[in-house]
Amino acid sequence: MPLENAMVAHCLTDLADYFTAADLDRAVDQAAQTVRAVVAEFAAVASVAADGRAAVELAVEFFVPPAAVELFTAQLDDYLMQGSVGYAAARHRGAVLPPSVRPVAMGAFHQWRVAWRRHQATPTDGRWSQARELIDGVLRQSTIGWREHLAV
Repeated sequence: MPLENAMVAHCLTDLADYFTAADLDRAVDQAAQTVRAVVAEFAAVASVAADGRAAVELAVEFFVPPAAVELFTAQLDDYLMQGSVGYAAARHRGAVLPPSVRPVAMGAFHQWRVAWRRHQATPTDGRWSQARELIDGVLRQSTIGWREHLAV
């Protein structure tokens, strides 16, 4: 494994160790309440920026969107730092970037699951992951919209 790939893998592993899926759920809920938004569903993945720093990337489907996604993102970052000393230290050192929040259209998660016949045991399965399948699929589905499957 080349050195830069090893560094990327290390950044992602560290980021995933800073908090659990439950911690992320709590931070998303608190951020939404603070900015008077309602989150329907979200998926998050640890990603690496071009400069090699790690970040949390989220696709978020809102029932009630925030007045500004930037406010939601700032609150989410604050709550993640409050909930994890390791994440807060990494953010203050500059080793981890602020979260990246990408709003998606209502129904994007459901549409992706139906289109790709993916069924989860619970809505939180795979929500916080190092695998990009769910978040990339939902982001793509959100841009192309609903496609009906025609019976042949």
